[in-house]
Amino acid sequence: GHEIGSHGWSHKRPIKMSVRKFKKSLEKSKLCLEGITGTKVEGYRASCFSLDRERLDEVRNVGYLYDSSRISFSKHPLYQTIDMTSYDFISKNIYRLANFYEFQVSTTAFFRNDIPISGGGYLRILPWKFSKKLIGDYLKKGGLYILYIHPFELSEKDNPPYPLNTKFSSKLRFKTGRSSVKEKLSKLIY
Repeated sequence: GHEIGSHGWSHKRPIKMSVRKFKKSLEKSKLCLEGITGTKVEGYRASCFSLDRERLDEVRNVGYLYDSSRISFSKHPLYQTIDMTSYDFISKNIYRLANFYEFQVSTTAFFRNDIPISGGGYLRILPWKFSKKLIGDYLKKGGLYILYIHPFELSEKDNPPYPLNTKFSSKLRFKTGRSSVKEKLSKLIY
């Protein structure tokens, strides 16, 4: 009952790629995944939420039917904001342009700032009681809740060796909380 979506070919931040190279990456990933699964790949999410409107238009042009790369969190240095001009606002976190949808990743207000509560590193690193409170408050308000998780966050294997120039802070971030993700995810679902 699950659907395979694309996260790109190389996990490079799209905003750091030329539009032409980004389009080729989208096409390569889509074709490869469709060849492996034998089904259409209709969804995409950019690495590090680093998509702008020009690149979002390419996601749509390549044949994806939806994207989930928009996030309302300007404090993260890698994230981008996508201009949704000409998109119809359907409901909280959902936008549409013709037959293409943008599903904005869930954030919630915390001390006058929006912070992500959508999974990934946030679910892994933040204490469960804190995540539970924020997600619970969000769900009480209604609207679409979007959860994402990286496969490595569910793996019991160690991370592969990091490239030589990887910062200590990045290594720590990718290692922290991995042993708690399965339990937190179970609590969240049930």
